[in-house]
Amino acid sequence: MGGYLSRLTKLVFLDENKKPRKTDFGLFSKKLADEIGTELLRGYYYQCPPYQSPFPTPEEKSRKTSHDQFNYNLRQIKQLQLREGRLLKLFDESGKPEFIQKGVDVLLAIDMVKLALKGAIQKAIIVACDSDFIPAVRALKEEGVMVHIYYYNDKDFGFSRELVTECDDRHELTEDYFKGCEPKK
Repeated sequence: MGGYLSRLTKLVFLDENKKPRKTDFGLFSKKLADEIGTELLRGYYYQCPPYQSPFPTPEEKSRKTSHDQFNYNLRQIKQLQLREGRLLKLFDESGKPEFIQKGVDVLLAIDMVKLALKGAIQKAIIVACDSDFIPAVRALKEEGVMVHIYYYNDKDFGFSRELVTECDDRHELTEDYFKGCEPKK
């Protein structure tokens, strides 16, 4: 849920001061599990570390320090597992850098299917809206797992109608889902 949810809390569901919303992802995971009437086995947070060049710039070092602190805080949350892919730096035809996550979708798909095959879950929650997850959702359903998706309905934000349709139950994310999920001070 990491990158997608992070973008939502930075760009859409801002706090009352119009700043990125701080969210305790353990509380958020529990809230979603409670809503669908299941016990939370574990929440998974998928992301990539920030890009680091061979000789990191001060800005890259600062991003990495913030990322490491964020990861430390995530690891303190019970029943939350952090999974990281990698970030590639590529260049478009004009020479402008583009950053692309690699491995994150595969990690999520593998984790979901492994849990389903072991019989560890009867319900799965996906907080995403990427059509790359359709094969994993189909595999879960074939194993008898009920798949719930939480998504933000905006085609400009990355919305896959096909993924939403493939899932058994659909929940459109609103600001209310984030209320009560602020980190304790």
